[in-house]
Amino acid sequence: MNATIFKFPSDIASLHSHIQNFHEFLLERGVVRDPREFSYKVTRPSERDFTMEVTNNVVEFNPIVLKQKKCSFEYYLSIIFHELVHLWVHNIPNKSDAKRVKSSFANVTMRQFDVEADTIVAWYLKEIMDFSLIKYYKLLIEGTRVFGDPEVSSGKVERFIGSLISTARLFVDTNSQNRLYRPTFYLPCLCNRFDASVPILVQYNGYHAIANRDMSNMDIDRLRGIYVNADEARLSEYGCVKDMVDFVAKVLELKIPLPVMRELSKMR
Repeated sequence: MNATIFKFPSDIASLHSHIQNFHEFLLERGVVRDPREFSYKVTRPSERDFTMEVTNNVVEFNPIVLKQKKCSFEYYLSIIFHELVHLWVHNIPNKSDAKRVKSSFANVTMRQFDVEADTIVAWYLKEIMDFSLIKYYKLLIEGTRVFGDPEVSSGKVERFIGSLISTARLFVDTNSQNRLYRPTFYLPCLCNRFDASVPILVQYNGYHAIANRDMSNMDIDRLRGIYVNADEARLSEYGCVKDMVDFVAKVLELKIPLPVMRELSKMR
């Protein structure tokens, strides 16, 4: 992968600039209202299990994943942006708050928030950082190499599939640059299948509906294998991205734009 390797602490100033730009993007589109002032800092790498921690108005980011995994700067940004959506939009600043959401409203509610956060981050990456669908899916594959776990739960696979579908819709939508645009969010339920059909919770323009889409066991097993860890499964990056593109085209009944297919073919 040719992405720049993040070297702590030389990119701290750049990180702060990206945070400011991300907030301005969401503010201009009405996704957030101007929140109370926060200060942001990157702590020394800590073995404690947290990516972002908020105390009063101080937001701390833990770079341990960078030290251990040598992930790209773009991927680290996507992690930080995801956590900031939870803070700014969802008012879920810490892991303890996420646990309260799960205990109060069930795990599925937190998965919905995660799909929303993934899609909002992808929106910014597309419009401001010039990401394509293929480049974004390559970033997701990098995530499987950082956080891949063979013991992954079905709920995490549902969130992964929901994010694949939601971000694909976003990337092929030519209206996404409009400040009034709102992404559509999808979250499948894999535990209640009807033959080859899977029920999906769809949020569009603030309203919810249920849709049924074709997903075979082979589709789900293939995506689970990618999510668990593409490297461990000895899957090529091209093969993973192609499977992801083919899957969303099937589920959304989309004709994938020619520029996307050309970019995909260059990965061979």
